[in-house]
Amino acid sequence: MALQLEQLYREHLALAYTSIDRIYLRGYVPILQSCGGFRTWAERLRPDEPVTQAWIQSLARRFHDNVRKFARERDIPVIKPNKGQRKHLLADEYRDKFTGKHGVYLILTSFEKAPDFISREPKRASDPNHRNLSKRKGFVTHYYFYILDRHWGPLCVSLSSHPPFNVRVSLNAHHWIGCEASARRLSFDKQTNAFLGCERPDELQQIADNLSQRDIRRVADRWTYRVLPILTYKQRHDTRFHYRWSLGQMEVSHNLVFRADYPLAELFQRHIDLNRRFLCPQSISTIFGKRRTVRADARVSVYRSYDSMTVLRIKHHNSVIKQYDKHQRILRTECVCNDPNRFDTGRLLTNFDALRTAMTATMQRFQQLQHGIADSTLDRGELAALAQTSELGRSRVPGIRLDNERITTVLHLLGRIATDPRGFAPADLRELYTTETGRPYSSSQASYDLRKLRAKGMLAQVPDSRRYVFTPLGARVGALLYKLRDLLIGPALADAATVASTPPPKPPRRRRGPPRESTPVDQLCELLHKHAGNVAAVAREMQRQRCVVSRWIERERLDLRRYRQPVQRPNVEAAYAQLHEAFDDLSSALACAA
Repeated sequence: MALQLEQLYREHLALAYTSIDRIYLRGYVPILQSCGGFRTWAERLRPDEPVTQAWIQSLARRFHDNVRKFARERDIPVIKPNKGQRKHLLADEYRDKFTGKHGVYLILTSFEKAPDFISREPKRASDPNHRNLSKRKGFVTHYYFYILDRHWGPLCVSLSSHPPFNVRVSLNAHHWIGCEASARRLSFDKQTNAFLGCERPDELQQIADNLSQRDIRRVADRWTYRVLPILTYKQRHDTRFHYRWSLGQMEVSHNLVFRADYPLAELFQRHIDLNRRFLCPQSISTIFGKRRTVRADARVSVYRSYDSMTVLRIKHHNSVIKQYDKHQRILRTECVCNDPNRFDTGRLLTNFDALRTAMTATMQRFQQLQHGIADSTLDRGELAALAQTSELGRSRVPGIRLDNERITTVLHLLGRIATDPRGFAPADLRELYTTETGRPYSSSQASYDLRKLRAKGMLAQVPDSRRYVFTPLGARVGALLYKLRDLLIGPALADAATVASTPPPKPPRRRRGPPRESTPVDQLCELLHKHAGNVAAVAREMQRQRCVVSRWIERERLDLRRYRQPVQRPNVEAAYAQLHEAFDDLSSALACAA
């Protein structure tokens, strides 16, 4: 299905396709997700032994030993990356040196937080084999197996070395599409995770649409059980150790490949400027198919990625839409899902098709809004037709005047709520108008304005309801009126009014009242020496307020630390010596008198 931007730039495109990009799977064993399930699994694995902490640690040691043995037998390097070093960049270096067609070419270790079980011996228990189990999150060693697959190209499997042995698998569907296209002998030009050209674009899009959850589960099961180092097939079957897969993150991308001579950088900068002006939290919520609310965690930002790409990012809670230019030829729009529940689907891999449909619909609503903003031009005669009267049913409806501030404000506000797939009610428009402008807006005024817009074909009424949605014509004309009013006419009139109403410069203001009193610097320094920097004592002796004396000190930049000398304490021993001498003199005088 062609999206809105593809229809807008069709004559400048060499290729356009929509596909799944990155997929992050989380694998877990259902029986190992609780303490009771872990006890049951351990009893099936070793029926006659208690589940002690030493036995749990022995599982982790056997995991480490078997990974080292697996790497040593196949001559695979095991590396611990440095702090801040990106794992996928290090893996790319070793993949270039890999000479095999498929297999594991690198193992990286990392110390990360993950679930873990703790076993403690109870104080009182009738069964000597009973142990108290608890689950916690602690730092354990993870092993990243970087693999080159025959059908999926490079992928990564990350295993936790401690029970419950959770696993993460990262895939890129562009590599799978490339392998499938090569198997069908389809000629294409591919660079990293993007296609730059194809001789049969429809067949390439068909391959991308054929990706199913069965293909994803097959590759995840194949490599996870192949590199899992602790259990044999019989042990997994007897203890019901089977991984269940859920979607941790998924990206759906729409790629517009422009011709080599098209100025894509200028087009993308224009998209950034317009989206930052027009998008707001309410319109972002409706793009993601949610009810508009001011409390939504929604914002628009522009940043530069680690590979120096400028990215337009629209965030709604933990779901993201990104837009950027790739390889200076591709305008890519990505919808990133970090929580499938935000799209009203479950996390399990069985909901893959429903999640892809919901994400594609979100991206379609976003591009529909972008299409209306970017395609607001003057060459179709929409502005001239607005002023003409029109017919709605059997009645005639007046035209729309561009100098009417109320109707232009309504058109601007409709851009926030009319993108909701459920539509909007007149009460929603009245509430938004009153909140934004602070002016009253009655129901009759709202009905009159909506009737005008319906007569011009800018709004369509949802069947069997009193709700309305924007038509493509309404989105385009509304964006155009906003550009003319707020971006061109408004600033020009404001500048003209500023120049016309600017008063001549005023002469410098003269100081009124008595002249400023000069600071008695000599007296101030003398008194500061006398009172050891005590400002209050100096103010009392000068018969001035303390704030006045502090202002003088600040004006003359006097450092009070120079005047605050430590108080001389009397020498006790010398005082006692003088007292004894006085008593001796008194005793001698009394003896002479006697």
